[in-house]
Amino acid sequence: MRNEAFDLIMPLVTNFANFKYPLIGIAVFLFFNSARTRAMVIVLGIAVLLSDQTGNQLKHLIERPRPCRELLDVRLLGGCAGSFSFPSNHAANMFAAAAVLSWKYRKPAALFFLAAFTVAFSRVYVGVHYPFDVIGGAVLGVICGAVALACEQWYLPRISHSLEQFTWKRDNESGA
Repeated sequence: MRNEAFDLIMPLVTNFANFKYPLIGIAVFLFFNSARTRAMVIVLGIAVLLSDQTGNQLKHLIERPRPCRELLDVRLLGGCAGSFSFPSNHAANMFAAAAVLSWKYRKPAALFFLAAFTVAFSRVYVGVHYPFDVIGGAVLGVICGAVALACEQWYLPRISHSLEQFTWKRDNESGA
């Protein structure tokens, strides 16, 4: 699968720093756009944070070395991180985001998962993960996205109910 186009594109795709500020800008815009998008941004943040922290814990538990540290013939396109390899947090975070976004916005779901797959593939292509690392990260990410969505489904009705009771009590106490 090695080719000149991928040699140029995949190091850019795999480097989060290339996307950090545009993504933060989009998240801030969406957060202040409407209540629906504000809730989505919060759930998205929880899903990514959950996948990232769970991935870090698993890395230290499993301690699988990266291919760029273990194999002599790895074509490394960029730096080799010092952390462990399994699971891929890039894949976990992207698949967590894809799971949440595809639940909230069904029509472009394939694009969300295509972006997640592209980032996951880039991690193998640049030589910093084994294929199983990104598969494990993808599974972890989807699970974390589903957990965040389930928490939202469980928690939001309780918040709404509490706010309704608070409003009713306040109105009754003021004589309304």
